[in-house]
Amino acid sequence: MKHELTEIRIVAEVPFRTCRPDQEEEATALGGTILLPRPLLLKAARAGLNAAYIARTYRVTEEMARYRYNSTGIGRQVTAARPRPF
Repeated sequence: MKHELTEIRIVAEVPFRTCRPDQEEEATALGGTILLPRPLLLKAARAGLNAAYIARTYRVTEEMARYRYNSTGIGRQVTAARPRPF
């Protein structure tokens, strides 16, 4: 993504290069999209699977599973598509 490294931070005596917060957010979004593509999440939501199950199954954190679920709007889409009683 051609992000520029802006500084070096030392964490537990290990140097890490960092990027700007907007670049980090962009990288997180791309990584989440690669790990949990929208069609996969849509299928999981339609099957009634929760974030914990998705995280275990696809070996991501629950935080990432919730982030992708919420950022894609899948929850609203699945809820809106369910039949409503009269």
